[in-house]
Amino acid sequence: MSSDAPTLAIDSGHTAWMLVSMALVQLMLPGLAFFYAGLLHRKSVVTMIMQNYGAMGVITIVWFIVGYSLCFSADSGQFFGNPATHFFFRGVDGTPVISGIPTLVFAGYQGMFAVITPALMTGAFADRIRFAPYLVFIALWIILVYAPFCHWVWGGGWMARWGVWDFAGGIVVHTTAGFSALAAVHCLGSRMKIAKQKPTNEPHNIPFVALGTALLWFGWFGFNGGSHYASGAGGAFAAVNSEIAASTALFVWMIIDWIKMKKPSLVGVCVGAIAGNKTAPPACAVSQAVMCAPLSLITSHLSLSLALLPAQASRPSRPARATSARGPPSSSASPAPSSATSRASSRTACSGTTPSTSGACTAWAASSARSSSASSPIRT
Repeated sequence: MSSDAPTLAIDSGHTAWMLVSMALVQLMLPGLAFFYAGLLHRKSVVTMIMQNYGAMGVITIVWFIVGYSLCFSADSGQFFGNPATHFFFRGVDGTPVISGIPTLVFAGYQGMFAVITPALMTGAFADRIRFAPYLVFIALWIILVYAPFCHWVWGGGWMARWGVWDFAGGIVVHTTAGFSALAAVHCLGSRMKIAKQKPTNEPHNIPFVALGTALLWFGWFGFNGGSHYASGAGGAFAAVNSEIAASTALFVWMIIDWIKMKKPSLVGVCVGAIAGNKTAPPACAVSQAVMCAPLSLITSHLSLSLALLPAQASRPSRPARATSARGPPSSSASPAPSSATSRASSRTACSGTTPSTSGACTAWAASSARSSSASSPIRT
C-alpha cells in the first residue's frame, strides 16, 4: 500500500500571472527614475536615472548570489537566513511552491522587490553622494538591512511567528527604505553644504514626473496584485483596492492644492497618486474597497501637511514697518516688492534644507508656490 503524499502540480495560469507581475514590478524602476529625475534640477537628471538603473544591475547580482538565500532559506533561524542554502540559486528550479508556481518564478518575483527597494532611496541621495559609493552602499544595504527584515516578515522569521502580516511590502519595502533614506540624509548632510550653494527644489521637467507616475501606477498592479501569488480573488482585491487608493489620494491632493494654491498642479496630482499607492500595500488584499478611500484620504492629507512643514518653518517673519518716533510711518518707506521678488521669496521659503526621503513633496511645495504667485488676479 503506497503512502506517497500527493505532490503540488505547476499551475500554468498562476505562473503566467506571476511572470507578468514580475515584469510589471521591473517596469516600476524606469518609472521611478523618470519620476525622481523630473523633480530635480537639470544637472542631476542623468545621475538620477543612472542610480536607478545601476541598482537594477547590482541588486540583481547580489540577489542571485546570496540575497535570496538570506531571505528565504528553509533551514534558517528566527533572525538570519542561511547564505549557503541557495547560494548562487542552488536548488532554485521548477519545483512548484506557493499556488503551484515554480520556485524560480517566486525567486525572480521577490528579486524585483529587492531591486526597487534601495532605488526608492535615490530621491534622498540627489546631489549628496557619488555613483561608486552609492553602488557600494546599496549592495551592503540589501544584505544588512533588507535581507533581515524580509526574512523576519516573509521568510518565517520571528515577526512572522508573532503573526505580523505584511501583504505587499509596507514594512519590508517602504518602511525600511524610508527610515534608511532619512538616516542617510542625516549622515550625508544637506545639499547646500555639499554643493556650496542653495539648491533649487523646483522640478525642471514636469512631463517626466507625469511619465514616471504612469509607469509606477501601471507597475503597482503587479506589485500589489502579484503579492497574492495567484490569479484569484485575492489578487483582484489587491489590484482594485490599489486603484481606488491611488485615485482617491490623487483627487484629495488636487482639491487641497486647488484650495491652498488657487489652482491645481500636475506635480501635486502625481505625488498624490504615488502617496495613495503607497498606502495600499500592507493590507490591500484583505481590506474591503469601501475602506480604501477613507484610508487614502487620511494618508494624503497627512502627507500633504508634512510636505508643507519645511516651507512654513523656513518662511521669514514679516518685517515691521519703519515708524517715526513722533508719529505715523514715514512716507519714504521702501516700495512694495515686485512680482519677481515675491516669486524669489516663495522659492526661498520652499527650499529649506530639511532632508526629505524622496524629495517629491519638497519639489511639489516649491512648484505650487511658484504656480500660486503666477496666478495673481492682476494678470491680463
